[in-house]
Amino acid sequence: MSASQELEGSPALSLLASAEQARQQGNRSRAERYLERALNIAPDSSWLYKELADLRLTEGDARGAEGFALKALRLAPEHPEYQAGLWELVATARDRQGNAGGAKAARERAAVLREPKPLEA
Repeated sequence: MSASQELEGSPALSLLASAEQARQQGNRSRAERYLERALNIAPDSSWLYKELADLRLTEGDARGAEGFALKALRLAPEHPEYQAGLWELVATARDRQGNAGGAKAARERAAVLREPKPLEA
């Protein structure tokens, strides 16, 4: 799953692109403002919450990152690899908060999502 798939046709996609550009330029506060504006347009976008979680983790706000990642999971489509990546993000945030048990549980959930599914007959 990608942002362009989730946000196809939405003006939020261009705001996401602007946020990424601001982030690459090292302007995280501007990137966050773009992401927040995009969320006003597409409030059910799992991808935008994921991006905010990544940004918060980069800023050192592990608690905020975990909250946004969990929100992204609640909104996530049935896409096991995408969901597994979100659980990995939760695990990293929990590690940085000193929650080793919570991080382990999140990594286990990611591993289950990545397990090959048996083919139906």
